[in-house]
Amino acid sequence: MALKANIPIIPVAFDYGKKEVVYNKPFYPTGNIEADLKILQGYYIGVLGKIPENSFTP
Repeated sequence: MALKANIPIIPVAFDYGKKEVVYNKPFYPTGNIEADLKILQGYYIGVLGKIPENSFTP
């Protein structure tokens, strides 16, 4: 949707370990799904979720 609408995705992380909400810079998808996902996943490395065992791990 963001690609077709030419609007950015703003990645937001709720880091319960640091007790902060992190707003990342706007990301414009390129259409290369694999490359775009690698970039987006990078924003969440090291972020501890509310339920730690369900936190993102690459």
